[in-house]
Amino acid sequence: MDYNFNRHFRYNRIIYFIVLIGILFSYSCGFSFIDNTNSKPNNVYQKGLDKFDNKYVDHFPPNDDNAIFFGYGTDTKVADYRIAFYQKKNRNETKQYKDSISKIALEVYKAGNKCNFVVNPYTNTDNYFEQNRASRGYRKVLNRECLNDKLPIPNFWRKEIKSNNNICNLPDDFDIYVLEAYKGTTFDKKYLSRAGSFVPEFWKHGYSKGVAISTKRNIVIYWFIIW
Repeated sequence: MDYNFNRHFRYNRIIYFIVLIGILFSYSCGFSFIDNTNSKPNNVYQKGLDKFDNKYVDHFPPNDDNAIFFGYGTDTKVADYRIAFYQKKNRNETKQYKDSISKIALEVYKAGNKCNFVVNPYTNTDNYFEQNRASRGYRKVLNRECLNDKLPIPNFWRKEIKSNNNICNLPDDFDIYVLEAYKGTTFDKKYLSRAGSFVPEFWKHGYSKGVAISTKRNIVIYWFIIW
């Protein structure tokens, strides 16, 4: 009787611990959702945007209509400080949006470019919570001359829309528009992660924001990232 009681007690304690870790993790790392309907997922989108200074997310849409994915991270002990929203549009909306963004973008890159400057290109679905295990010799890749005049873009490693054909992990039909990018920016340490180790030295810390657009898929991805 005592044995069964103790075993049951230990089992409940393990379950409680797992649930507690899950709750703490969700609060520290942000939320994500996939929504293929027009329903509102508990205002998660607005709550996420509110965690970031408006000047960093002012290019995000005002609502989460036609969401494919939304996620953000604010715990730099786990990953880098970032936010992203994937949105489906109709053909005309995509074209019009692309035309307007083209007029204000600092730079435009093809996702399939062989020498895109990707912040932290070593993150993937397998090592995300290990703070990016880079392969040996990665410094040589970061120091390539072709990166000298490039602006940084994110690693779009999320599985919702992903390709392994290039370094930024987006399908080649995406164009990437950098709206702002600053290096040497002084941020409080709470915003900085190990991602700053996986960029060229002259871009040690900074931030980037912009959008990626595919007129083939009629999808727009909005992003902001600090490293």
